[in-house]
Amino acid sequence: MKRKIITLCLVAILLFNPSVFSGCKFKTGKDQDIVAEESSDTTSGTEDNIPDIKKALFDGSAELDAEFLSTAVILYDKTNAAKNVSELILTLRSHIQEYFGVRLSVKDIDSESNVSSKILIGDTGADASDVFYSEIKNRDYGYGIINGSLVIAGGSADLTQEALESFIFFIQNSGFQNDTFFSNSNAFLSAGEYKLDLLTLNGTDISKYRIVYPAADNGYEYNLALKLRDSISERYGYDLAINDDSAPKSDCEILIGNTKRDVSTFLSEEISSDKYYYAGAENILLLTGNTDEYCYESVNTFIENYICSDAENKTLNIDIEGTLSFTGTSKLKVMSFNIYNGNQNILRMEAVLAVIRKYDPDVLMTQETRDWWVVYLMQNLGKDYNWAYTVSNRHDSDETNQAIFYKPDKLSLIERGMFWPSYTPDVKSKFTNSYCYRIITYAVLEVISSGKRFMCVDVHLDQHDSDLQASVLIDFLKKYEDLPVIIAGDFNSSKNSATYLKITSYNRLENAADEADILNDGPTIGTSNVIDYCFVTPETIDIHKFSVIIYKYLSDMCPSDHNPLLVSFSIK
Repeated sequence: MKRKIITLCLVAILLFNPSVFSGCKFKTGKDQDIVAEESSDTTSGTEDNIPDIKKALFDGSAELDAEFLSTAVILYDKTNAAKNVSELILTLRSHIQEYFGVRLSVKDIDSESNVSSKILIGDTGADASDVFYSEIKNRDYGYGIINGSLVIAGGSADLTQEALESFIFFIQNSGFQNDTFFSNSNAFLSAGEYKLDLLTLNGTDISKYRIVYPAADNGYEYNLALKLRDSISERYGYDLAINDDSAPKSDCEILIGNTKRDVSTFLSEEISSDKYYYAGAENILLLTGNTDEYCYESVNTFIENYICSDAENKTLNIDIEGTLSFTGTSKLKVMSFNIYNGNQNILRMEAVLAVIRKYDPDVLMTQETRDWWVVYLMQNLGKDYNWAYTVSNRHDSDETNQAIFYKPDKLSLIERGMFWPSYTPDVKSKFTNSYCYRIITYAVLEVISSGKRFMCVDVHLDQHDSDLQASVLIDFLKKYEDLPVIIAGDFNSSKNSATYLKITSYNRLENAADEADILNDGPTIGTSNVIDYCFVTPETIDIHKFSVIIYKYLSDMCPSDHNPLLVSFSIK
């Protein structure tokens, strides 16, 4: 009885005073404000400029009526849509059909025909969609009429789904007005949270820039372009366009590396081998260095020192005119190379030598290095390298000597040694199932310029019992826990093997490829297999670049059955 009395009272209030609810707001599950029977420019946007963006995007007088719906289709990118979008589109179509008696066609963007009336869901590639995405940031979403089309979209697939959910909520609660399907008086735009409201580069909003990398790029500059774009996107919300230098020059460009663009007017000095550079002028910026590592350092320090710097009142103005040069971080290179113990062919030996000379490592760790290999390498590399020789190196293993060479002008030898990966590491021995007697060699080296020390360990594990051999290796490493360590070689094991898991489970070690700022990965033997690795102690060593060197770019003669690893690093 009490419930009936309350209900009757509410009905009376509505009948005699309808203004009670004329200005009330219905809330979505998020933060959208919808005003029933009352036009409002209020949005849930968190940025002060959202009303201005709304006015720029959505003509306040535009509206779509039943005639628009009579020829309209709903277009969306089915392949890249969020999982519930297709179902939500059917819900939208059902509401339209219920009120207007029109059953709209739903089409994927690939099947778009010459249709003038469109409801565009997400990034469809249509002109109206492009206008919408040119103005919003990547965590914004909303809906409204642009160039005669209704656009319902967001900065990502998930946010497009949120925009569609908001629009459906709106029509469910506000309904349609007579013959009007939608009016821009109800256009809606919600902004995400951003650390910057304004980011300019040399006086121009950075959203107007394109990032350009060399068309001849080997992958590094493109990855750096992605990193720069993502850092700007995270702070400012705009995803800058990226293209190579074969594209026509645009009005505003950030150049990564050695592009074909003319930079002579603002790059005032020769590119040095040990420096990285920022060089800028009006509407252009160059970030470069003489090597991939220095190019990386240029982009990375620009991100750290400028893009991620403190901003006053969420505004950041970056001004770089002329050339700024910086001495790069001191880096070393280590190469691991199974040079194969058979086929003593001079052409193959010269090909191996060519690989080493081309990449010029500071430390060279070779596997399967028979005596004739040591003689040949020292005859040809002896002016530049010393051999961390140990007496046991030469005759106490069957065929798999591991040799460590280092550049004496950069590094001093502090300690050297070897052991057998077996139950008795100090004497010649092997595990029962091991194919042959294996040795592991090591050298503790000191960087002459800094006095910092690190240890290199040269490994060639057996095809059998390699997990047991890995345990012996880890026990050895525990004696040197105060030193930065680089372990590299032929482990005869895949990444899902017990051997690999045992090594990576030792809490000091990580795969250098996983730690690299720049990664050029690939098979180390055959066309798809990986059995050669480099492991490091990441708390004491920074890996700048990890590469698997593929022979087809070097010589017609295949130097070995393994591809070498090249790692650029610095000691922390």
